[in-house]
Amino acid sequence: MVLVVVFCASILAGCGGGEGSSTAWSGKYVIASMDENGTVTNLEELESMFELMDMKLEDAMYLEFKSDGKFDMALFGETVSGTYKADGNAATLSAAGETIDASIEGNTITLEQDGTKMVFKK
Repeated sequence: MVLVVVFCASILAGCGGGEGSSTAWSGKYVIASMDENGTVTNLEELESMFELMDMKLEDAMYLEFKSDGKFDMALFGETVSGTYKADGNAATLSAAGETIDASIEGNTITLEQDGTKMVFKK
Protein backbone atom coordinates (compact mmCIF):
# COMPACT_ATOMS: atom_id res chain seq x y z
CA MET A 1 0.00 0.00 0.00
CA VAL A 2 2.85 2.39 0.75
CA LEU A 3 4.13 1.74 -2.78
CA VAL A 4 0.77 2.88 -4.16
CA VAL A 5 1.03 6.17 -2.29
CA VAL A 6 4.64 6.68 -3.37
CA PHE A 7 3.60 5.91 -6.96
CA CYS A 8 0.78 8.48 -6.86
CA ALA A 9 3.01 11.04 -5.20
CA SER A 10 5.63 10.63 -7.92
CA ILE A 11 3.00 11.08 -10.62
CA LEU A 12 1.50 14.15 -9.01
CA ALA A 13 4.62 15.68 -7.44
CA GLY A 14 5.23 19.33 -7.95
CA CYS A 15 3.02 21.81 -9.77
CA GLY A 16 1.67 21.57 -13.27
CA GLY A 17 0.23 24.13 -15.61
CA GLY A 18 -3.14 23.63 -17.16
CA GLU A 19 -6.59 24.87 -17.76
CA GLY A 20 -10.18 24.04 -17.07
CA SER A 21 -12.37 23.95 -14.01
CA SER A 22 -15.64 22.60 -12.79
CA THR A 23 -17.61 23.63 -9.76
CA ALA A 24 -19.10 20.11 -9.71
CA TRP A 25 -15.64 18.85 -8.71
CA SER A 26 -14.95 21.56 -6.12
CA GLY A 27 -14.46 20.45 -2.54
CA LYS A 28 -12.39 18.22 -0.29
CA TYR A 29 -12.49 14.44 -0.72
CA VAL A 30 -10.90 12.04 1.80
CA ILE A 31 -9.52 8.62 0.86
CA ALA A 32 -12.13 5.88 1.32
CA SER A 33 -10.41 2.84 -0.20
CA MET A 34 -7.48 1.71 -2.31
CA ASP A 35 -7.25 -1.24 -4.67
CA GLU A 36 -3.86 -2.32 -5.96
CA ASN A 37 -4.21 -5.11 -8.51
CA GLY A 38 -7.11 -6.66 -6.59
CA THR A 39 -5.79 -6.11 -3.07
CA VAL A 40 -8.31 -3.78 -1.44
CA THR A 41 -7.58 -1.64 1.60
CA ASN A 42 -10.86 -0.36 3.06
CA LEU A 43 -11.64 2.73 5.14
CA GLU A 44 -11.24 1.00 8.51
CA GLU A 45 -7.83 -0.37 7.55
CA LEU A 46 -6.72 3.04 6.28
CA GLU A 47 -7.88 4.75 9.49
CA SER A 48 -6.01 2.19 11.60
CA MET A 49 -2.86 2.61 9.52
CA PHE A 50 -2.87 6.38 9.94
CA GLU A 51 -3.67 6.14 13.67
CA LEU A 52 -0.50 4.05 14.07
CA MET A 53 1.39 6.94 12.46
CA ASP A 54 -0.32 9.49 14.76
CA MET A 55 -2.15 11.05 11.80
CA LYS A 56 -5.81 11.72 11.09
CA LEU A 57 -7.01 10.25 7.81
CA GLU A 58 -8.73 13.48 6.72
CA ASP A 59 -5.44 15.39 7.10
CA ALA A 60 -3.12 12.70 5.75
CA MET A 61 -4.76 11.57 2.49
CA TYR A 62 -7.15 13.76 0.58
CA LEU A 63 -7.87 15.51 -2.71
CA GLU A 64 -9.10 19.07 -2.74
CA PHE A 65 -10.43 20.48 -6.01
CA LYS A 66 -10.77 24.23 -6.40
CA SER A 67 -13.15 25.92 -8.83
CA ASP A 68 -10.23 27.63 -10.61
CA GLY A 69 -8.95 24.33 -12.06
CA LYS A 70 -6.30 23.67 -9.41
CA PHE A 71 -6.09 20.82 -6.89
CA ASP A 72 -4.11 19.79 -3.84
CA MET A 73 -3.47 16.16 -2.94
CA ALA A 74 -2.18 15.15 0.49
CA LEU A 75 -0.29 11.88 0.72
CA PHE A 76 0.86 10.88 4.20
CA GLY A 77 0.54 14.51 5.26
CA GLU A 78 2.65 15.94 2.41
CA THR A 79 0.75 18.05 -0.10
CA VAL A 80 1.37 18.20 -3.84
CA SER A 81 -0.42 20.63 -6.15
CA GLY A 82 -1.42 20.66 -9.77
CA THR A 83 -4.18 21.47 -12.21
CA TYR A 84 -7.15 19.59 -13.57
CA LYS A 85 -9.35 19.82 -16.62
CA ALA A 86 -12.87 18.51 -16.13
CA ASP A 87 -15.18 17.32 -18.88
CA GLY A 88 -18.47 16.18 -17.38
CA ASN A 89 -17.84 13.19 -15.09
CA ALA A 90 -14.20 12.80 -16.15
CA ALA A 91 -11.10 14.88 -15.46
CA THR A 92 -7.40 14.78 -16.13
CA LEU A 93 -5.13 15.80 -13.27
CA SER A 94 -1.72 17.19 -14.22
CA ALA A 95 1.43 17.93 -12.26
CA ALA A 96 5.12 18.01 -13.18
CA GLY A 97 4.39 16.94 -16.75
CA GLU A 98 2.52 13.80 -15.65
CA THR A 99 -1.21 13.09 -15.82
CA ILE A 100 -3.71 10.77 -14.17
CA ASP A 101 -7.37 10.23 -15.05
CA ALA A 102 -10.19 10.71 -12.57
CA SER A 103 -13.95 10.21 -12.60
CA ILE A 104 -16.69 11.59 -10.39
CA GLU A 105 -19.99 9.99 -9.42
CA GLY A 106 -22.03 11.85 -6.83
CA ASN A 107 -19.70 12.56 -3.90
CA THR A 108 -17.08 10.00 -4.96
CA ILE A 109 -13.94 10.59 -7.02
CA THR A 110 -11.93 7.68 -8.38
CA LEU A 111 -8.35 7.81 -9.65
CA GLU A 112 -7.10 4.87 -11.70
CA GLN A 113 -3.76 4.11 -13.28
CA ASP A 114 -1.63 1.02 -13.89
CA GLY A 115 -3.80 -1.37 -11.88
CA THR A 116 -4.17 0.97 -8.91
CA LYS A 117 -7.49 2.56 -7.95
CA MET A 118 -7.97 5.13 -5.20
CA VAL A 119 -11.49 6.16 -4.13
CA PHE A 120 -12.06 9.49 -2.35
CA LYS A 121 -15.37 10.62 -0.79
CA LYS A 122 -16.59 14.11 0.05
